[in-house]
Amino acid sequence: MTLSVLSCGIFRPEIERLMPDIMREIHSELRVSFVPPALHVDYRKLADGIAEGFRRMNRRNEEKVLLLYGSMCHPKLPDIAEDAAAAYIKPGNCIDAVLSKQRKDEIEAKYGRVFYLTAGWLKYWRDIFQGGMGWDSVDARTNMGFYDQIIVLDSGITRITDEDVIEFFEFTQVPVDVEPITLDYFKSVLLDICLELKNQEG
Repeated sequence: MTLSVLSCGIFRPEIERLMPDIMREIHSELRVSFVPPALHVDYRKLADGIAEGFRRMNRRNEEKVLLLYGSMCHPKLPDIAEDAAAAYIKPGNCIDAVLSKQRKDEIEAKYGRVFYLTAGWLKYWRDIFQGGMGWDSVDARTNMGFYDQIIVLDSGITRITDEDVIEFFEFTQVPVDVEPITLDYFKSVLLDICLELKNQEG
């Protein structure tokens, strides 16, 4: 079985790291395409980006398709997936896909009210918050003021610099810290859906 995956580009480093292990464990080939990150701030652009991604995939009739977006990334994601005969992951968003409940509870016990970023979000924060949402620093401080802490989840794949952290702190005026995570939970999310699709074969 060949499995086609259309993923938000925010996951690219993690997926590229995990792909060999996942293909080995499911005994199937993965063909992965990526949609540019930061489109989820505009539902029309996200739907168009996903549609274009499906067109570029040039998928074969027998291929199973996985849409690697959470159900909360677009209000019509179930319909988008159904129209494309694609499955999608159970977590609602990228944070819930990479962060287990146990690790989340540990972090929030330590920090209080937390706004989470993946390393990919930190890389593209200007595209997301300034370009996509139109926020200036006043908007950022107003919307982020509820949180005690901003946490960047560090899987060890994408380099996170002190400058990255300081710049986002200056934008939000909310303390920013980095917490390590492993890719074990994200891998389990991917394996579950891949095996589910494989079991549907035939």
